[in-house]
Amino acid sequence: MPRPPRLDSTGIVTHVVARGNERRPLFRDDADRTKYLDLLGEACGRYGARAFAWCLMPNHVHLALQTGSEPISRLVHDVHSRYAQYFNRRWERSGHLFQGRFQGIVVDREAYLLEVVRYIHRNPVKARLASRPEEFPWSSHGAYLSTGPAWLASSEVLGLLAGGRPKARRLFQEFVSGSTAGRYDPDEARFGAVVGGEDFVRAALAGAGREDLVRRSLTVDAVVKAVAAHEGVSVAELAGPSRLRSLSRVRSLCALLGRELGRIPLAETARSFGRDPSTISRDVAHLERRLAEDPAEARRLAELRKLLSA
Repeated sequence: MPRPPRLDSTGIVTHVVARGNERRPLFRDDADRTKYLDLLGEACGRYGARAFAWCLMPNHVHLALQTGSEPISRLVHDVHSRYAQYFNRRWERSGHLFQGRFQGIVVDREAYLLEVVRYIHRNPVKARLASRPEEFPWSSHGAYLSTGPAWLASSEVLGLLAGGRPKARRLFQEFVSGSTAGRYDPDEARFGAVVGGEDFVRAALAGAGREDLVRRSLTVDAVVKAVAAHEGVSVAELAGPSRLRSLSRVRSLCALLGRELGRIPLAETARSFGRDPSTISRDVAHLERRLAEDPAEARRLAELRKLLSA
C-alpha cells in the first residue's frame, strides 16, 4: 500500500501522530515533556494555529491542531526540529529522534472535533497507562477540567457541549469517560488521510491539490452497486445472511476494489455487509491467491477496475 497523501493546506483541523525513531522514547522525564509543550505553545503563537488537544505518550505524541496561515507541516517541523536539538543536546546523543514524517489526518471540524479530542484523551487508557483519562498527567484532559495554557483552545471545544463552563466541563468529562465506542477511528481515514462525509473528503482533497484522488474518491456504496450490477447479484443479497460462496466472492471483490481504488478499509466494507472484518480479510486473501492462479478471474477484476476508475 502506498503511504497516505499529505493533505497539507491552511485552516484545517489535523490529527497529528508522530512517533519516536525505532519506537524509542521521546521523553525521559517531566522536564522533557514540559519543554515539548513550551515549544508547541510558542509555535501555535508564531503560526496563528489553534491547539485543541495533546497527549504525550512515552514513544509517540498525539496533537489536534488547526492551522492558521501556514500549513501543518511547517508548524510540526518547527516544534520537532527544535525539540530534537534540545533532546540530543541535553542527553548527549545524536541522530534522528522522530520516525520519518508524521501522520496527519484531516478531520471535519464540525462533525468530528469532539470525537478527535476524545480519542486523543483516551489514548493512555487504551494503552493501559491509566484507568481513566484524568489519571494521565501528560494530556490536555486535565486542562479541560480545570485550567490550561492560553494557547489551548479548550473553550471552543467545550462550547460545542454547553454555554456555561461548569456544565460544559461536566458533559465533557462524561463524554470522554463514557464506555461507548467513539465515532472517530484514524484507521478508517479515507486514503489514510481524511475523515468526514463525502463532500468534506472531496473538498479536502481538492483544497490540497489532489484532484487525482478526488477522481478516486469512491464510497463503499458506489463500489458495491457497481460490482453487484456487474456480477448479476443484488445489493440486498450481499447484505443478507447468506453464506453462499458465490456471494462471498462478490463481497471480497467489493472489499478488494474499495481498498485498491478508494483506500477504503476492509473493516468499513465488512460493516456495510454486516460481516466481521476478520472474515472479509480472510476472504480477500483467498481471492488474491485465486487471482494469481485464475486468468479469467483476473480479467473480471480488470474489467471492474476499469469500470470504477472511469
